[in-house]
Amino acid sequence: MSLALRLSIAMILLVVVTTAGTGMLIYKRANDASRPVVFESLKARAGILADGLTDYVAGSREDVMMLADLPAVQATAELKRTGGTIDGRNYAAWRAQLAAEMLAVIKAKHSYAQVRLIGLDDDGRELVRVERDRLTGTTRIVPNNELQSKGERNYYRDAVTLPAGTLYVSQVSYNRERGEIELPAWPTVRLATAIRDGNDRALGIVIINVDLKELFTELPKGGFKGGSVYLVDENGYYLISPNPDQAFAFEYGNGSTFQSDWPGMANLVNTPTPVAGRITDADGRELAMSAWPIELGDRRHLTLIESIPTDIVFRGAATVARSATMTGAVAVVLAGLLAIAIAATLTDPLRAITKAVGAASKGKPVKLPVNASGEPGALARAVSRYLERDSLLNAIVGTSVDSIVTVDMNGFITTWNPAAERLYGYTADEAIGQDVSMLTPVDRRAELEELMERISRNESIDVFETVKLTKTGEPIDVSLTMAPIHDSQGNVIGASRIARDITAKLASERRLRRLQAEAAHAARISAAGQMAGALAHEMNQPLTAVVNYARSARRILLKRGMAEDDEVITYVDRAADQGQRASSIIKRLRQFIGNRQDRIDREDVNAVVEGALETALSDETSTSLNIVRDYSPDLPTIPLDRVQIQQVVANLIRNAREAMDGSAQQSLSVRTTDHPTFVAVTVSDTGPGLSDEVMAHLFEPFATTKRQGMGIGLTISRSIVETHGGHMSVNSNEKGCEFSFTLPKEHA
Repeated sequence: MSLALRLSIAMILLVVVTTAGTGMLIYKRANDASRPVVFESLKARAGILADGLTDYVAGSREDVMMLADLPAVQATAELKRTGGTIDGRNYAAWRAQLAAEMLAVIKAKHSYAQVRLIGLDDDGRELVRVERDRLTGTTRIVPNNELQSKGERNYYRDAVTLPAGTLYVSQVSYNRERGEIELPAWPTVRLATAIRDGNDRALGIVIINVDLKELFTELPKGGFKGGSVYLVDENGYYLISPNPDQAFAFEYGNGSTFQSDWPGMANLVNTPTPVAGRITDADGRELAMSAWPIELGDRRHLTLIESIPTDIVFRGAATVARSATMTGAVAVVLAGLLAIAIAATLTDPLRAITKAVGAASKGKPVKLPVNASGEPGALARAVSRYLERDSLLNAIVGTSVDSIVTVDMNGFITTWNPAAERLYGYTADEAIGQDVSMLTPVDRRAELEELMERISRNESIDVFETVKLTKTGEPIDVSLTMAPIHDSQGNVIGASRIARDITAKLASERRLRRLQAEAAHAARISAAGQMAGALAHEMNQPLTAVVNYARSARRILLKRGMAEDDEVITYVDRAADQGQRASSIIKRLRQFIGNRQDRIDREDVNAVVEGALETALSDETSTSLNIVRDYSPDLPTIPLDRVQIQQVVANLIRNAREAMDGSAQQSLSVRTTDHPTFVAVTVSDTGPGLSDEVMAHLFEPFATTKRQGMGIGLTISRSIVETHGGHMSVNSNEKGCEFSFTLPKEHA
């Protein structure tokens, strides 16, 4: 009998004995050992599901406390009750700021259905409310006429009494609007905290409604196949159940609870610690079960319960035994073949490795002889580890949400992942082999060359923002990271480029900045308008009387025989005209303050400025004042409100004249300048200029250097210019002061 035959017989017998003994041992040990393992696995799975729910809500706790600390929350709640202003801003301005900040929060968190500030007055009426349409996903600031009183809701009564800094968590329930369940029904949990003033008096609450529908839909899918997942509240009411008729049945008056339906597992509800074990249901079926407590708040507890029939759980032990028997039978056959093939063990592994590497290069599945002995086996295992790492890398690149592109040192694209296809619009076949500059705008080609130069010096490029082009030529904002790629000798042979679309992020930031600027402008208009409105009201009546007196004086002088062209009659007529002009200015000012529609016509700027100059210096008798007119010829007519702009120019001229009182040299310059998109008007004087302290508060309401001044002229003037879409500026030194403002050539 040959050695090969004897070796074959010995190997077969060894395999038969080993397989039989191992199979019996495995069956017994698997059946005994699997039970505690299964229970622990079941308990661990319940913990994972519970952690998913806890993490889903945890971020909302921080957001509630963050909102409560916002200055706009405290100011809005306090001014609603007290009126007045805080930091120069009234209730409406603070409320607008808070609404914008709450809108930014709800846009950032898809799970948020509502973010609100609820006050004390009017039975707990909502002061600010932003919400998400759960069908379309759109968000909005709810107008005042849709705000509701929530004083009767449990969450309001409980939250408003809490100490400052304490979090309230509501019962998980369906969302209600005006006392009725909102359809379709949305599982909701509400997190709130009380707002208190400096004397610890309640002002209201900040509250976030968290939509749990998506989570409740996905949560049961994480359980064991063939098992059942339940989520119940502290009363045992079903929130999640395999029977859809049980979930939230308490919202419709159904008193069924987990304890009543499962008396043998009633102790699982509100269990203080995670538990797992076996239980027999009413039908005599043995179940493996686990329960995991979830604390959403100090007084709010949920319990996640999972059950699965034990015949499913322990089916694995029998399966293992059958698998062991089948494996033994196969092993017996293979043992005979192994003896025959033993001679080929030296060459076959090498051929298999070569074949596997070739298949891997084509993206095909591979099988390596990693169990081979000696050097061939070591080589196979090394190749296997390399291919595993390569496969892992390909999986990461293929599933990444960021665009990952590699290029060689000549700038030609070598790899192109699916995210790059979605970002730029090119397929991999279209992109690979092309110059990466096709993604770069012409004005940024120098930037690309600089980056590749840094890569060639083995530098990594940290995250920076730039602009790229899609297949359609559309520019997109991206954040870009680059790193060099090396060959086996450490030489730089290319670059990896990771890009993320930040277009929506930048748009959101711009939108927020615009809202903040609009709020600041509204505050300036409001501050100036309050005093200017009162001043306009008080001045209108005496001006009307002046006009009437002047016209009466004219009639009396004519009756006494004075000629129409007499100098006295002329000055009386000028006084009446100027009084009428001033009355018209006040009328237009009151219209401006009342947010009425401005009378915008296309006007000759030079004529408007000259009219203002005549108005401002109508009572000027000094011969020492030198007036310089420097009007740009052939200015186009532009859209403006003549009365309002004359008011601005006249105010600047009067300020300049007054600033030069007592100066040895008194020179007033009025200049118009033509620019491509706007016309500039400049008024300068030769006075002493303005101090740094005065300059710092120049445009603030009620800030003045005049003994009799009210400090609103420049504030109103700047507001009029900004309303026209222009900008006002000032330059000052020891040689005088220069005020300028711009007016766009086309109405915005």
